[in-house]
Order: sequence, then structure tokens, then C-alpha cells
Amino acid sequence: MNKLGLAIIFGLALLCSCGKNNSALPPAARHIDASSNNAPLPGTVDAPMTALLKKFVTDKGRLPGSFLEFAGAEMDTFPRAPQGFAYQIDPTTTEVKLVRQ
Repeated sequence: MNKLGLAIIFGLALLCSCGKNNSALPPAARHIDASSNNAPLPGTVDAPMTALLKKFVTDKGRLPGSFLEFAGAEMDTFPRAPQGFAYQIDPTTTEVKLVRQ
């Protein structure tokens, strides 16, 4: 998927989440809230995406608000997670992990 497609998906996810509990959104569209849990996410680190995440943080000076914001800014495409898993950003370790859903 190209950057425009990811931007559209991200925008729709934001519109759908206005005034709603974002737990109904797909895991990749949920906002990162580092204050809610200081324990690292259980999951497998994706080294190439983690390197891109660290570049995003260096360039922007912050973590992205969601995986979709990160993916749209740093990648033209990203691999589809296996069934039952999702890519999530671990704010405690600044890593992209494949997490069981």
C-alpha cells in the first residue's frame, strides 16, 4: 500500500474514533499510551521496522500516535501480520513488535 492509501486509512481511523472508546478500533489504529502500562509488550521484535521507528523518533522527536502514523511516514508498504497477530509499537522499549491478539 502506498503512503496515500495509508494516510487515508489513518484519517478514517481518526474520524471513526472521535468521541468513541478506541478499543473498538483495530490494534494497529489504536493510539499509543505509554502512561497506561510501564511493562514491555510481550511479542517478537521486528528489527527492520524497529530501525525505521527509531528514525521516526529521531526525526520527529516523539513516538508516533499509532502504528498507522508510523507506517505512513516511514514505509511505502509493510508486511501483513500473520492471522491472530498485529504489529504494535512498544513505547517502553521503542520497538515494533509482532503481538498476539
